[in-house]
Amino acid sequence: MKFFALIFFSSLLFGTAFGLSPIPGVTIYVHDAALFLLFLASFGVCIWKKRWTKPKLFVPIVTFTAIGGASLLLNAFRVTPAEFIQSSLYLLRWIFYAGIYVICVQSFIPVSFWVWGLAVVGWGFAGLGLVQYQLYPSLRNLSYLGWDPHYFRLFSTLLDPNFVGILFVFSFFITIYLWKTTKKNWIIFFLILLGVSLYLTYSRSSYVAFLVGSGFLLVRSLHRKVEGVIALIVFIVLIIFLPKPGGDTLRIDRMISTVARIENWQESIKRIGESPLIGFGFNTLRFVFPSDNGRVDLNSKAAAGVDNSVLFIFLTTGIIGCIAYCWLLYGQWKQAQRLLRKKHALLGNIVLASLLAILVHSMFINSLFYPWVMIWMWIMTGVVESTLRGSPPSRG
Repeated sequence: MKFFALIFFSSLLFGTAFGLSPIPGVTIYVHDAALFLLFLASFGVCIWKKRWTKPKLFVPIVTFTAIGGASLLLNAFRVTPAEFIQSSLYLLRWIFYAGIYVICVQSFIPVSFWVWGLAVVGWGFAGLGLVQYQLYPSLRNLSYLGWDPHYFRLFSTLLDPNFVGILFVFSFFITIYLWKTTKKNWIIFFLILLGVSLYLTYSRSSYVAFLVGSGFLLVRSLHRKVEGVIALIVFIVLIIFLPKPGGDTLRIDRMISTVARIENWQESIKRIGESPLIGFGFNTLRFVFPSDNGRVDLNSKAAAGVDNSVLFIFLTTGIIGCIAYCWLLYGQWKQAQRLLRKKHALLGNIVLASLLAILVHSMFINSLFYPWVMIWMWIMTGVVESTLRGSPPSRG
């Protein structure tokens, strides 16, 4: 099982750079194939051992899946059969990634392997990102493929500084956990690596997520709070004053993207009122609300959603779906809180800080439904539940 998990973790580093689109608007990533192999191996072990552990969040997952499916069926009249199938594939992907949590809970793979795997993937993205920043600092030549023209920003193999930024935040917190529990000072190098990489994304949403999560950790778990506060102040000062080779597009107070985001929120809020109960169907937004010229842009990397995960859930599944998803998030939060009473307080606080960070980040970009973010959060949810069931969280 570890072999297949290792392949899966390695495949995550390919990012979006090697994604295939057999159907316009549908992308299959390298890690999807690796995850399928991991599923097959896990299924085989379940049959061999005649054991299957039901996850504690099974009902909330099934509930949200059912509501997402119902929203699609009730809104089928808004799209063509081909568009309906394409939208359904996104819901299937969500279910597919939720299955990682189910695999973790089976405890066929040690919890420590999952934790270290996530950390190493984060370090890998940072290392690849620094190489990219030096050799390929601009995405302007890929604008025709739907990518935003990021200039002098670190975007690694994900080709998006905002999404890789939140992964650096997660990785930073996990690396703190490994450093504190293993007492290995060489890990500090990777904390520095992640900090530098996060700064070079120039992602304001990731900066805010990092500050919120770090502030939570300072209050809840770290003993050297004075040093921690000083570190956060230094981080803020660096954000403001260090050179920005990309010019005004990297300024912390840049307004073009801010205004565009606010307009996106306003338009989304207006549309929620048109179908507040069940929404417009999961992932149908690019078809229901095409671009200004009336065409569906299948190349655009942003056409399928809005710049806010809460608004995305409201628009696609309505208030019913939003309640179901909040139930799922509440379950994740409560499980992490239980670790605080199980002599695993640091791990619990790390997961809680990560949840806070992604909730803040998802207010500015639809990161809750981004593949790599979903994978990360489902693995951490599985790590929490496995630890609660008695598996040791980490070993040096």
